[in-house]
Amino acid sequence: MKIQNELKKRIFILDGAMGTEIKRNIQLKDKQLNEELNIINPEIIKKIHREYIKAGADIIESNTFNSNEMALQNSKFKGKSYELSFEGVMLAKEAAKEYKNIYVAASIGPTNKSLFLEKNDCTFDVKKNEFIKDIKGQIAGVIDADPDLILLETVYDSLNLEIMLEVIKYNFNKKNKQIPIIVSLTVGENGKIFSGESFDEIIEKVDTEDIIGYGINCSYGSEKLINLIEQIALNNRKLMIVYPNAGLPDSNGNYKETPEIFSKYMEKIMRNNKVNIVGGCCGTTSEYIKILSNSSKNYLPKDFEI
Repeated sequence: MKIQNELKKRIFILDGAMGTEIKRNIQLKDKQLNEELNIINPEIIKKIHREYIKAGADIIESNTFNSNEMALQNSKFKGKSYELSFEGVMLAKEAAKEYKNIYVAASIGPTNKSLFLEKNDCTFDVKKNEFIKDIKGQIAGVIDADPDLILLETVYDSLNLEIMLEVIKYNFNKKNKQIPIIVSLTVGENGKIFSGESFDEIIEKVDTEDIIGYGINCSYGSEKLINLIEQIALNNRKLMIVYPNAGLPDSNGNYKETPEIFSKYMEKIMRNNKVNIVGGCCGTTSEYIKILSNSSKNYLPKDFEI
């Protein structure tokens, strides 16, 4: 695929946080979801995509992280996860077409439900089926919109991840499609996700030819990820993506790492050919991406298998 060949040549830049930029552009109503803007205020979303592209992003994420039925339970868009997801990817594609060589990653978040916590419950099969029902519209919507990538991100539960991959595979077979998948975990300081698996254990558990890469996002900031990335990149034969938060939030929810500090830590992650895609998660904005894009030019990408 074209993007995989390009990723062997240089480090690509992923955009920053959608939620942070939405807060800078518009005041959401109480309990309103970011994803609702895909239909009620699409120009705001396209404006944010353009700002990230102008800052140097090669890949922009669709505003679809939470467009599943669990998140929409108290929304006027309940039952509309397919529409919100499809429109979210299409908005990103429309913005990308205004520029050259910009790729769109369909964002799929982990949901607010943990199947890991339910695995020993006698009603697990019922809850598993409910989970599939809640995510199937989101997954079908992003796939039908034909993104360049599917990004399963902020993964904290291995059972959630396995079910999502099954639903994606079902849609691929049903629609005769194949879209590259990247899996990005969120880890604690022990290097493991909430359900207890390490980076290597997740790869061993879920790896298929549809998955072209793995990585880490969110977590506890870029500084403390430096040593972990050095370790896990050694055993990951596929491409590597890293996009942390701007440090940890304070009691008011504000992130303290400036764009300059964030980029300094990210440079330590980019050294020694350990990554292929870098970007920002919670607390990052277009200013972070601009500085990161400039600094990334000094480093070479990780080699990986296609």
